[in-house]
Amino acid sequence: MAPWNYPISLTLIPFATAIAAGNRAMLKPSELTPRTSEVISRMLAANFSIEEVAVILGGPEVGAEFSALPFDHLLFTGSTPVG
Repeated sequence: MAPWNYPISLTLIPFATAIAAGNRAMLKPSELTPRTSEVISRMLAANFSIEEVAVILGGPEVGAEFSALPFDHLLFTGSTPVG
């Protein structure tokens, strides 16, 4: 789950390390950066299969559902009250 203030680096750096380690990844970019989120989504969809990478777009409700999924690891950057 990536924040609005560094939407590219805090989305793609953790993603790159997850893929390099042989994992699949689901990304949830910030809803406050819709154009950047859409570019990231299109870029990754053009280069990875849905079985390897999924980009989930949406607002706070989607973020809450996303973070409730049974992940082995979840990287979240943000404040405790928000997260």
